[in-house]
Amino acid sequence: MSRATQVVLAAGYVGIGVVGWSAYRARRRTPLADAQPTPRTAIDLTAVPTLGVPGRWVWPVPMWQGRRPVCSDGWGSARTSSDGTPRKHLGVDLMFRRSSRTDLADEFPPGTRGGSRWHVMPNDLPALAASAGRVRYARWTARGFTIVIDHVAPWSTYYTHLARLLVEPGQTVVAGEPIGIIGGDPSNAPHLRHLHFALWRGRWQDAAVNPTPLMASWEVLSAPVAAGRAVA
Repeated sequence: MSRATQVVLAAGYVGIGVVGWSAYRARRRTPLADAQPTPRTAIDLTAVPTLGVPGRWVWPVPMWQGRRPVCSDGWGSARTSSDGTPRKHLGVDLMFRRSSRTDLADEFPPGTRGGSRWHVMPNDLPALAASAGRVRYARWTARGFTIVIDHVAPWSTYYTHLARLLVEPGQTVVAGEPIGIIGGDPSNAPHLRHLHFALWRGRWQDAAVNPTPLMASWEVLSAPVAAGRAVA
């Protein structure tokens, strides 16, 4: 084989690789993937403690009956995909913790939509915009109603398992504004009510970062903020 022929073949292989990668990215991004991003592409903020996000940020779940929301299932916990392959939780699940095993057991029995062994989530509680921004995505998915909000670049937030939407694409929101009603994951019995919240350092799920270190300094609101009103 001549040197010229080898060069032509090599260029062809490179071109095929570029086209294939472009098609893969387009397939990943349109429509928004329901599956969690792969862990190896995520940035772990615990390894970059000085990295911050601009603007005012609040917990995306307000207080309820004097209780603060907590992470019922945190970043990196082991999960299994629908096809049986292991994966990691690239976000946090937010609920309210029982003070004891019997706390609220009559109202939210463990194993029901309203409660697990140690956590509860009341019906009709709103999810809140974690910071000011513009709604990019708000529609039904296999994981429930799902919302993506773009904030100051490059930050975006992702909310899913919502029972109802209170915003639409293109709408601007302020920190603490209600964006949806918290529900459960339709694909996972017993459809426990909770909010899955993710923070992306970019516009897509493969840019997910661990929000836990940052959320430690975010305010927990006693009540949602009226639309168009900034958090004081």
